This record gives sequence, C-alpha cells and structure tokens, in this order.
Amino acid sequence: MALSREEVIRKAEKLTRFNHEKATQAEVELAAKKRRAVKQQLVQHLLAMDPGDFEKLVGRLLGAMGYENSKVTARGADGGIDVLADRQMGILRVRTAVKVKRTTEDVGPPVVMQLRGEMMVVPGVNQGMLITTSGFSEGAAEVAQAANAPLILLVDGDALGELLIEHEIGAVTEQVEMVRFAQDRLTG
Repeated sequence: MALSREEVIRKAEKLTRFNHEKATQAEVELAAKKRRAVKQQLVQHLLAMDPGDFEKLVGRLLGAMGYENSKVTARGADGGIDVLADRQMGILRVRTAVKVKRTTEDVGPPVVMQLRGEMMVVPGVNQGMLITTSGFSEGAAEVAQAANAPLILLVDGDALGELLIEHEIGAVTEQVEMVRFAQDRLTG
C-alpha cells in the first residue's frame, strides 16, 4: 500500500529517535525540529497551568526520575518550598527541596538565595532544586553553585521540556521504521 505525501510527512514528523549512523541529515534535522516544537508546546502548556497542578506535575516528574517520597507541600506552610523528594545515591540518601517558577522572565539570584534560606529551616534537606519554565541569569547560576553552601540544581525550561519528553509526561516518543535500498544485499 502506497502512502500519500501527507502520510509520509506525518510519519517523518513523528521521528524522534533513530540510529544516527543510518539516518540522513534531513531526517536528523526533521527530528530535532519536531523535538524543539514539542518542548515549546510543553512549556506553553505549563505556563498556562494552575500553579498547584504545575507543582503536582513536577512531583510526578521527580518520581519518574527515580526520586522517592515525592510530596507536594501544603501551600503557604512550607515557606516557599513546593516539593520535597528523596533520592538514594548508593549509601547516601539525599533530601531535595524543590521550588518551581512558572514565568517567562529569567530567574535571578534573589530567588536562588530565597530557596537556600528556606532549605535551612526544613529538617534533613541536603540540596535544593529550582525548576523554571524560563531561564536563569548568570548571577543565579553563580549563587546556586556557591562554595561552602548547599548545592542548588537549576532546571531551565529547555531542560524541563527534555525531562518531560524523556519520561513521556505530556509527550509520546514514537519511532518510525525507515526502509533504505541496500544493493549489496541483492547479491550473494
């Protein structure tokens, strides 16, 4: 059965993972373009979400990433921490305090410093994580990695989109079978 041009294009647009050694440059570019478009759609949807639903989604994502005991905190009772989650790393159990920011503006140092202060009053917290739909200023990155202070991981909108795609939350990864002519397989 022959596919129409539109069906071929639609199938090619679904291509997101494949063997790069056998893929043509056009296929690689098409897959990358589609991935960027899906990330953009995800971030736009996140920006429109109810704040509480966004916090729950982040809790779900952390669970998919291997965090345990992921708990969205009660609004207002946490001093600004939105999610608490644990991760076992060998013999070390790390408790992470997560703050989420739905914004189109870059997040600056004051928000990172605020999270660090909030982490200090929650028992057992070893590190922080700041997740945003936008980006971070250079100063925010410097504050997050300050020496002699608890580590704060920064997850910008692009990385958040990648994580959602990777864990198939709000996105589905589909593979398309590509057929190529192989003259060497006709003989022999």
